[in-house]
Amino acid sequence: MSETPSPTLAEALRSLPAPALSPDFDDGVLAALRVPVPWWRRWWQPVQPLLLGASGSLTVSLLLLHFTLAGPPSAPTPAPISVQNLAAAPPVSLPPIDTLLDRPGLCAGSLTAAWNSAPPPEPAPGKPEPRRRAEVTRQATLTA
Repeated sequence: MSETPSPTLAEALRSLPAPALSPDFDDGVLAALRVPVPWWRRWWQPVQPLLLGASGSLTVSLLLLHFTLAGPPSAPTPAPISVQNLAAAPPVSLPPIDTLLDRPGLCAGSLTAAWNSAPPPEPAPGKPEPRRRAEVTRQATLTA
């Protein structure tokens, strides 16, 4: 198909009379295209991203709060330390700190005996007791 109009159509269009334009023609066209914006839309458009972000943040916060409070109960708290509990505990023997500090090969490993003062746990019946790393270090530093 041809995209240019046929010569007869072009001649017919040229022969039609064109109406005269009034001086406010442009203003009338622009006024018809211009639609008045309601007051609430002028307020809503700049505030919309802020309100949507705040509502999303509030929703996520409330969900996290709900699932945090509805989670499993926490572990029971241990009994407070009292004089009776301390009297029932076995005595702990600490090596004198002076002898630990006066050693010629003083290093961080030689002070582990002072921090590992808790008695070792009792082995389960029928199982040999595994050696802990702190005990190996303690034996190496005490025999040095």
